[in-house]
Amino acid sequence: MLPRWHRNQMSATLVPMNTDARLLQHLDGLLRTQGATDDALLAVLDQVLKHFDCVTGTIHALNRTSGLLELRAQRCIPPVIMDKVSRIPVGKGMAGLAAQRKEPVQVCNLRTDTSGQAKPGAKETKMEGSIALPMLVDKAVLRGVLGVAKPVAYEFTAAEQGLLLQLGELIGRHFGLATKPAVLDHYFIEVRAKLIEVAAFLDRVDRAEGEDDYRIQAFRAALKQLESNQPERAKQILLTLSDPTTGPIPAAKGKSASGAYPGKE
Repeated sequence: MLPRWHRNQMSATLVPMNTDARLLQHLDGLLRTQGATDDALLAVLDQVLKHFDCVTGTIHALNRTSGLLELRAQRCIPPVIMDKVSRIPVGKGMAGLAAQRKEPVQVCNLRTDTSGQAKPGAKETKMEGSIALPMLVDKAVLRGVLGVAKPVAYEFTAAEQGLLLQLGELIGRHFGLATKPAVLDHYFIEVRAKLIEVAAFLDRVDRAEGEDDYRIQAFRAALKQLESNQPERAKQILLTLSDPTTGPIPAAKGKSASGAYPGKE
């Protein structure tokens, strides 16, 4: 039987799409269409469990405000331990350790484990082979933890861990804001050109004859806001260039907008 093929977007070369690639593509499409909703995450988790022949699984998202891993999706977690797994501190249990270390943590047999990596309540799941993996975006930004387990003793291979890490990254990209590398990839070239344009504008103003007026004075004041590490720089620049008065004026002068507040003229 011939393998399925898909066309590589970078060239006209036909390349085979294996089962792992199809899974990643399918789940990425699902999350792009539905977003990281609870229903979508549960559907993703079901596909992951089926692919790895696992029974139990969890998806925890990192709450950056509380610092806790919060349960977003689960399969076959006993009600008796639901309170224990709904919110997990970083560093506690397999999921917490995976988040803290930013690397996979696995136990071949939860029932007989003496390593201390798994919480005592983990034995209540009746699972044996278990693994928790950090959901890392751009290899460093922690977004949560993906966990799967089998009802038999099992050690996940390096290849399986690699795929699970890819799946974790895929899910993590749909949590939270874009990462700095993603923002830079998207906007840097465009903004770089605008920065050079601003510099060229200032050079033209400096070479011109005459005194500075209120516009360039306001412009230079606004530029200082860019050097600030405070949030909402765009808002502060807009306020710097805007009319600060709140009361109505007797009559409009009929001038077109100048882009900066002239003050009392």
